[in-house]
Formats: sequence, C-alpha cells, structure tokens
Amino acid sequence: MEVGARHSGQGAVGSRRNPRPFRGQLHGCLRRDCLRTQQLFDDPLFPAGGAALGDVAVSVAQWRRPRDIHGNPQFFVGGVSRFDVCQGNVGDCWFLAALASLTLRRDLFAHVVPPGQDFQRDYCGLFHFRFWYYGDWVDVVVDDRLPTDDKGQLIFVRSCDSNEFWVCLLEKAYAKLYGSYGDLHMGHMAEAMVDFTGGVKREIRLDNPPPDLWRTLRRAITLGSFLGCSTAVVKDGERRLDSGLVMTHAYSLTAAEEVKCQNQLEELVRVRNPWGNDVEWNGPWSDGSAEWGRISPDTRQRLLQQQNDGEFWMSLQDFREHFSQLVICNLTPDFLQDCSTHRWALSTHHGSWVRGYSAGGPLHNNDNYCSNPQYCVTLGEADMEPDSGTSCFLLSLLQKPQAQRRNNNCRLQIACHLFQVPPTVKVLNQKLACSSFGDRFLVSRALVYCNTREVSYTYQLGPGTYLMVPSTLQPNQAGDFILRAYIQRSRHHSSTSSLSRQDYSAWEQTFDKYAQVPEPRWPPPQHSQHEERRPLSPNPMSPTAVQSAELYAAGLQRVMNEVFLCGDQAPDGVSLDHCRSLLMRLSFDGAARLNKHEFRRLWKKLESLKELFQKRDVDGLGLLDVTDLLSCLHDVGYRVGGAAQKLLSLRYGDVRGSVSLDSFILCFLRMETATKMFTQLSRGRAGLHLNAAEWMLLTTYF
Repeated sequence: MEVGARHSGQGAVGSRRNPRPFRGQLHGCLRRDCLRTQQLFDDPLFPAGGAALGDVAVSVAQWRRPRDIHGNPQFFVGGVSRFDVCQGNVGDCWFLAALASLTLRRDLFAHVVPPGQDFQRDYCGLFHFRFWYYGDWVDVVVDDRLPTDDKGQLIFVRSCDSNEFWVCLLEKAYAKLYGSYGDLHMGHMAEAMVDFTGGVKREIRLDNPPPDLWRTLRRAITLGSFLGCSTAVVKDGERRLDSGLVMTHAYSLTAAEEVKCQNQLEELVRVRNPWGNDVEWNGPWSDGSAEWGRISPDTRQRLLQQQNDGEFWMSLQDFREHFSQLVICNLTPDFLQDCSTHRWALSTHHGSWVRGYSAGGPLHNNDNYCSNPQYCVTLGEADMEPDSGTSCFLLSLLQKPQAQRRNNNCRLQIACHLFQVPPTVKVLNQKLACSSFGDRFLVSRALVYCNTREVSYTYQLGPGTYLMVPSTLQPNQAGDFILRAYIQRSRHHSSTSSLSRQDYSAWEQTFDKYAQVPEPRWPPPQHSQHEERRPLSPNPMSPTAVQSAELYAAGLQRVMNEVFLCGDQAPDGVSLDHCRSLLMRLSFDGAARLNKHEFRRLWKKLESLKELFQKRDVDGLGLLDVTDLLSCLHDVGYRVGGAAQKLLSLRYGDVRGSVSLDSFILCFLRMETATKMFTQLSRGRAGLHLNAAEWMLLTTYF
C-alpha cells in the first residue's frame, strides 16, 4: 500500500503530547505571573462581559468567581461522572451530550481536563483545557469568572453538586475557543466528539440502519467509542413529546445490554438527556415500566437506577423508531471492524480550494472539476483481508473555519468523491486528465454535497489505484480543508509499508509548504529513470518538482516563526539574517539553501533541542537562565571557558539574563557548526592557519 503525507509525529507543536497554546497564551507563564504578583487572573482575550456572552438571550447580574458562588468550591466532587453535566440556558446540548460521553473515557478526559487543578493549592483564578481544533491540539486558558443571575446562580451549564465547577469552566473554555457562549447555541454532536478526541466520526441514519446495528453498538462501547444520538429536527425547536423525548435534541448513548425477558433476549440501550432532570422516556423499559418485573432481580438491580437524572433504558426497536441519527466517534476507526486482527494507518492532508486555480466546483462541472485538489492512493494485495479480499477505507473531509466566531462561519457545501482508476488509465503527475472523470469510475454515486463541518464515508475496497477529490458545490469558492484517510491494514501486512513512517510527516508537510522550486536552469538537469517518486502529492507540484524544491532563508524564517516557535516565547522571532547565517553554516558548499533530506535532518535536530530546552524549563515560562544554557552546553560536550561564557551570555541572553527558545537553538547550532568547521579546516592539527581571504570567508556568516 502506498500513501503519501503522514500525520503529525508525536511531540510536534499541536500534537497531543505538545498542544499549541491557544492565541499564544502559555498556561505555565500566566500562572507563574499570577502567583508572583498575588493577583487573580483576568483573561484579557476573553473578558467577562457582553462580547463573551455573544447573542445568547440571557440577563447576567454579575460575573462571579466560584468562591463568590459557594463557600467551599471544588473542581471535582466525588470524582468525575456523566451525571455532573446539567444543561443551562444555552442550547448546547450537542456539546454536553458529547461531554457526558467523555466522562466515560477517563484517559481522554484527563487529557481534555488536565489533572492537578483545584481551588486550594496555589489558586490564582486560572484554569486550562485542551481540544482538538482543526488538525491541532490546543491548550485554552480561562479565568474563573462565571455568569450568574441576580440570585447568584450559574446561568449556563452546572453540576448536580452545587460546589463542583469543572464542567462550567470547561464550557467557558469551549466558548472561548469558538468565540462566545452564544456561538455554542445549536450544533452537531459529532463536532464536539471530534473536538474532544481528534478522532473520526461515523453517522448512521436510524430510518435505514445497517443490518449489524446491534453488533456495531456493542463493539463501539467495548472499544470505548463515543456514542450519541439525536431526535428529528422540527421547526419549533426543542419540543417535549408525550413519550418524554424532546425533538431537535441531542442525547448521549451510554450502554447497550442484552437481557433475558420471559425466555426471550431483549436488546436494550441506555440513553441520557443532558438536561439531567425528569425529562425522560416513559415508554417500555423506562424507569417505572412493568418490563423490569419480568427479568431476574440480579439483572434489574445491576441495570436499573430509578432516579430523575435524565438517564433511561429503551429497546433497540423503540430507539430506532424515536431517534433519527446515531453518531459514533473514536480515536481510530476500529469500531468498524474487530480491532483484534486489524491495524489502521492514518494519512492526513491539509489543502485549499483557491479561487480561479484549484476551486473547480462539483463533479458535473466537467471543464473545471479536474482542477480540484487530487490525492492518489494505491492498495496492494497485502492490504486485503484473505477472507473478503477487501480492505476497509474511511475518508473524512473537514472544512476549516474562515472566522473565529463559530456562528459567523459560512460553511461551504462539500463532498469528497472517490474514483477507482482502471489499469489502462495513466495517472500522470498524481492527477487524472479531465476526460478521465465520470460516473463510470466513481466508487459510489450516492454522494451528496453537505454544508456541515465534516463529511465522512466508509468503503470496502479491493486492490487498485484510487483518487480522492475534495470539492465544493459551487465553483470558485475559496476555503481550506483537512482530508483524512484511514486505511485498514491486514494482519498479514508487511511492517515495511510506507505507512509505518508516520514520524516524519510534520517536517515533510512543513517543507512542502515553505520550500520553493528553483527557476529552471539551462540546460535542464537530467533525471534518472530510477528517481524516487513521492507516492502521494497534492497538486500543483509534480513528484519531480517536489524532489527539486529547496528551502531558502525567507522560507526558513517562516518555518521557525510560524511553525516551530509558534506559541513559544520569542520576542522578536528569528530574523532573516539569522536564517541566512544558519543556512550558510549548515551547507559548507555555500549554497545557502536546504533540500528535503537536509531539512529533515535540521528538523529532527530542532526537535531534540526543543526537548532539551523544555526539560530545563521546569516552570513552563519559555525562558531559561543563562547558567542553564551553559550547563546544557557542558552536558552535551561543549567546554566553554570564562571569557566565552561572558560572550555567550551577552549574545544570547536578555538584560535579565534570560534565554528564549530561539536564542537557545541558535546558540547550539552555532556551537555545533563552529566545532565542525574547526575540525574540517584544522585537519587534525591543534590550530588553524588562515590567510586574509579565508578569514573573511569564515567570518562573513559566522
């Protein structure tokens, strides 16, 4: 199997292990400042007031901190439970239903809600939470000023315990992420599930479910997937029915059990209303129904809790009849197949529709459709399951926002078509000619364009070459997107597949974005017929162009400031002159540019230096003392004398003797290249002998 761009390696900025500080706010730095000044944190980027509320129709008497709401505020009371979540006066049941599911996965919950937060130890009114935000994990900080009514009660989400505050603080962080509390009004539960996991979703229409619906439910619960469901949307919004269910409403699905009832097996699902009150299903298998008297006492005691907590049981048949949609989300698509015998590989691609260039519109727009971005994937016999001769392939297209405010985003109608390329048709430069597109090559003709944030598709594919083409319904609509493809790998698949090389995707995608193709030279260079071809490459670059692309000083400056140092303290960033000097030192031939292989080595070196810096930066301030810099140099083998120490302190430290990450990296790279240069020029001798021209050449870029 051949797949191109791989997902971000662990440890890269924006990864789960290293979330990107949202809007540049570093939690550790802010916390340190608050404790030093003994001031409670007031968030300047999300201040308490009308802008934070947005267009939600509520009257706020005062923004109060938890200590002003309750005499004994706690972050958690008795641990974490799905019953902690009770909806307030904003229509974000879609978010809260997903949040209730999050409480069932303690490992993921501890990532979204970092541990060690409370109102006792070093309290400073500052809290932080993590979300997956359009391809990156971000760390969002908030103050703990919460909107309350004239009675001092919370207006929005609250816990069943009046002194528990984690859930309302998390809601505030989510409101900040998307602009305001009002921007959380109405949405799709699948969006919040993806934001909590970075996973992939599957939506099932319950008016036409798959024949293995029950098996899918049980497997998803066993694997720890997120499950939710929703009732049909009606014009008058959330309306309670005689059955106890609410129309236009999202619920979480928390369990599925098979029970023996009068010598028959009954399939039951447990559903929870995020309102957390007595608005529950009152039909068969509800809390007080007669069906519970027909099963064994042990089973009844294990399953039934007759409380007005919003949670209830119902039969699978009633579930199908009264709910319109089921949503399943997990970190991997293992819920689609038994995970014990399969592995999955993820390929992620960030792309754009550019007006007049790569925004070709829908499939029936024959003349321009082929200008849309195209991505090629090849599945081999080794990828197939022996029993079926097919491989499971899940495709997800997610459109990125054009504005920070969620409700201000005008979502495009999007779709991603999958074509099977016949062996007789050639894929030139990773794209098909316009004449090759048509219904005869489509894997599925049932695709429709949707104006949702994300569309996803599941296929069973045989060996062959396939082409993924994301497009918009209207031509020349500009936008950015993320295309994710999950490919099932057979248990017999060779471990040497290119998909196992996932740790290089961050640097590779960065190089492809910032590198430039040099101007054509004459005569043109001759390429070997055996030149390596990149298996998957977004247009317009051909494989040859990508191979010959090079990173110049201006591109390296953007890489350092926009990608590598983004979110870290770098007061002025890395200058263009620093990057020119760096390139000259990295290439002794004076080329002052890096090819892809050279950039890969630099990227890995940058990551190791950043890790070294962060180990020393125990306070998370993004700054080290000059003595820490000298100690790190000593630890890796650089012996720096007294005079040199003073020069390094002046060159790389600020007026307070602090060293930022960018200065730390530049210092190490300069020491490394100086050592290599001396070794190369001295040829094993104790010293150097240089003439004037050699000295000028050596010092010009050093």
